[in-house]
Parts: sequence; C-alpha cells; structure tokens
Amino acid sequence: MNKRKTGFLVGTMVLASLAVIKWLSLNQRLEDLEEVNESLIASQNNLQLTQERQNRRTEGDIARIQEEIGTVYEHMEELSKEREERI
Repeated sequence: MNKRKTGFLVGTMVLASLAVIKWLSLNQRLEDLEEVNESLIASQNNLQLTQERQNRRTEGDIARIQEEIGTVYEHMEELSKEREERI
C-alpha cells in the first residue's frame, strides 16, 4: 500500500510539474505574440501615415493638373475667338 501511495504521489507531482512547465511555455509564447502584435500595429500605423501623406500629395498634384487643363482650355477658347475675328 505504501508503494502505491508513493507511486501515486510521484505521478501526481510529475503531472503537476509538466502542467506548470506547459503553462510557463504558453505564457512565454503569449508574451512573444503580444510583442509581435505591438510591432505589427506600429508598422501599420507608420504605413497608414505614409499613405495619408502620399494621398495628400497626389490630391495636390491632381488639383494642379486640373487647373492647368482649365487654363489650357481657356487659352484655346481665346485663340479660337481671335481666329474667328481674323476671318
């Protein structure tokens, strides 16, 4: 009976030790994943800010091109009127 209790106690201690080791391993993995997640969030924020700056720059370029096109059409109209007046 004594051997049986000792075996049960040893088995229980081994299982408890394995459970603690597994818990520590999972806890470490969770911490690692949280660090990776924070890094990804920072990268995404940087990418978003870069994209916003590029979008503003592109919108400004488009506005300048639209103004230039409008100016060209105005000049074409003026030249067309001058040509009609000459004829």
